[in-house]
Amino acid sequence: MGKALFVRHCAGCHGPEGRGNGYKLLGPDPANLTAITTKKKVDEDLLRTIHEGKPNMPAWKAILSTEEIRNVLTYIRTLTP
Repeated sequence: MGKALFVRHCAGCHGPEGRGNGYKLLGPDPANLTAITTKKKVDEDLLRTIHEGKPNMPAWKAILSTEEIRNVLTYIRTLTP
C-alpha cells in the first residue's frame, strides 16, 4: 500500500527510488530519502514532515489519511541507497 502511494504522490519529486532525483523545483532539491541522515530521523519527525510539508513540499494531511501517511513512511523505510 505504501509503495503505491509513494509512486503516486512522492516519486515525481523524490524519484522512483527515493533518491531525490525527480523533478527539480525552485528552491531546495527534494530530499534523498535513502540518505543516512534521513534514515537516522525518528518516525515522528518524518511523519510530521509528510503531514505538514516543508517550504518546497506540500502538506499531505488534506489528501492522505493518517494511516496512508504511516504506510508511506513504512515504504520509505525500505528504500536502500
